[in-house]
Formats: sequence, C-alpha cells, structure tokens
Amino acid sequence: MNKSLFLGGGGYPEISENFDKEFFELLDKDSRILYIPLAWNHPEIKLSDCYEWFGLVGLYLSVHKENILMYDGNIDYDLTTFDAIYIGGGNTYKLRDRIEKYALARQLRTFLTSEKPIYGGSAGAIVFGEKIATVVEERLGYPDYNGLEFCNFSLKCHYQKEEKEKLQKIANALQTTIYALPEDGGLILDSNFHIIKQIGDVEKIEVRYR
Repeated sequence: MNKSLFLGGGGYPEISENFDKEFFELLDKDSRILYIPLAWNHPEIKLSDCYEWFGLVGLYLSVHKENILMYDGNIDYDLTTFDAIYIGGGNTYKLRDRIEKYALARQLRTFLTSEKPIYGGSAGAIVFGEKIATVVEERLGYPDYNGLEFCNFSLKCHYQKEEKEKLQKIANALQTTIYALPEDGGLILDSNFHIIKQIGDVEKIEVRYR
C-alpha cells in the first residue's frame, strides 16, 4: 500500500524523528525534493534560513544539496519533475492564501495521485484538511478559507491533552471531525486520502451534535 500524504504534528526534528523517518525512508540520495516554506511568518528570519533548517529535518537522508530546491513563488517549477515535496509550518492562513495565489492546489493533488509523497508539517498538514479554522487565531486579516479538502476531516497540530475540551467545541461548531496530532506523531494516507498508519498518540475528536 502506497504512502503518499504525511501529516505531521510539527515540532523540532529530534521530537518528530519517528514520524519524519517514515517519509525520508521512501527517498534516496538522488531524489529531487521541493521544499515549500510558504507558511513561514517570521519576517526577522529569512527564507534562506528556512532552507538551512530543512537540512536539519532531512538529517535521516544524505540528499545531494543541489537536489533540494525551494519554492518561494518566484519560480514556476514543474512539480512533476520532483520525487517528493515537503511543506513546512508557520501560519496556516498565509499558506492557504499563497496556495490560492500560486494555483498550487491542483498540482499538489496531481502529484499525490501519481503516488509520490508529500510531507506537511504543522500548517503544512492542517491545510490539507476540511477546515483551517481549527487555528482561527492565525487568521490575522487573511481570507477565511476552507482547507484544501483533500481529507474528509480537519487537523490540529502541536496537540496537548488539555486542549481536548476546546477542540471538541471547535469540532461541534465547524461540524468536522478533528485529528489532533502531537509533535511526535502524525497520520500517513494513501493516494486516495485514506488513513493507512497512525504514529504517536493521535486523538480523534468527532462531532457530538449535528
């Protein structure tokens, strides 16, 4: 069964190691990877610094550096020429806005249905769900988008147990099942967007009142 979409809870590489390895083990040193940091929302840290950070995340794989390219919207890459895509964290609403601006949604779906893997961490995971209002505090003037709706559920990352009651209210309000992902875990889906593996203490929060 193919592993296509990796939805990670976020966090530092040493915390998410067990989940990250599931993605990187599909690649080899000659694989071409597209790193998408469009969610990044800290103006004091440059995108070039994000690229260096990605080198830490990819420590499980000795990929040739020239095979790791970064998408910042200035170059119109053909996604089909890559073997894998990694979408980093930051502001989920900003990421959704940029995906809309650069017309990436259809390309990402085509990439996944070709059974090539995409990793989404934190905001990069949440954006694939039904709703991104699980992190409404990130909206900050961006349009109130739905998620990409690749999955028939929504996501919350960096999950801690004490958030469960709050997330139950959000699930009821949005009328969506929420998978709450801890920083050391996540979900792996096939190219039909069915969950095939769960890593870590993932919490499934279903709608109680419809």
